[in-house]
Formats: sequence, C-alpha cells, structure tokens
Amino acid sequence: MATDIEIARQAKMKPIGEIATRLGIPDEALEPYGRTKATNLAEYRTVMDLHANSSNNTLYADADGNIAFFFTNFMPKRDPKFEWNRPVDGSDPATDWKGVHTNDEVPNAINLSSEFLPAASHGKSFEL
Repeated sequence: MATDIEIARQAKMKPIGEIATRLGIPDEALEPYGRTKATNLAEYRTVMDLHANSSNNTLYADADGNIAFFFTNFMPKRDPKFEWNRPVDGSDPATDWKGVHTNDEVPNAINLSSEFLPAASHGKSFEL
C-alpha cells in the first residue's frame, strides 16, 4: 500500500483557479492567498492579474533581487466623456464600468534603476 507522501507525489496538480471555479470560490478570494505563495516575479504578476488587490498599492521584492511597485490593482475603465471628479448620474448606463485596466495600463515600476521609490500619495520618497 502506498504511503500518503507517495500518493501526494503521484497526484497531478490542477490550477487553483480551476478548482476554485468548480467550488464556486470567486477570483478575488484567491489573490490574497496567491500573493503570499508566489515564489518569483512572474508568479506574482500572474496573481496580480486577478485584479483582486483593490485597496492598496503594493511593493514586491524577492530573493532574485527583483523589486516592483504595483499601483492599486483594481482601477475601473470609465467613459471619458464624464467629469469623474464631479458627481455623475449613476442611473445613466454610460457611467457603468467598462472592465478594469490591466496592470500594464496603470502606474507600476519593476527593477528601477534608482535606489528610491517615489510615493505619489504624499509627495515623499523612500530610500530602498
């Protein structure tokens, strides 16, 4: 009889997204867990592409020397004909979101050549 470890090693891993979909778990519930389990920048960017990190900017660093900054990860696309810094009529279907911007469409920085990372929210910079 095979041991638990032998059985686990023979099992074919399935993508977490596939399992979550089957169980009815939404993508936004996966992202926070995935951020803590990514082992390199490519895996981290894949997790960020789930667009579930809506509340904050994110700094990333890894053992390979990569340092990255990701702006808020959930920025809706909106019709530019409106003045979004003023109240808009939410009953107008044209004010509905048109999806979300990709991570490449919002501010981000990967492996900056500087030793400083600007912090746009309050005009200060932090030395790395």
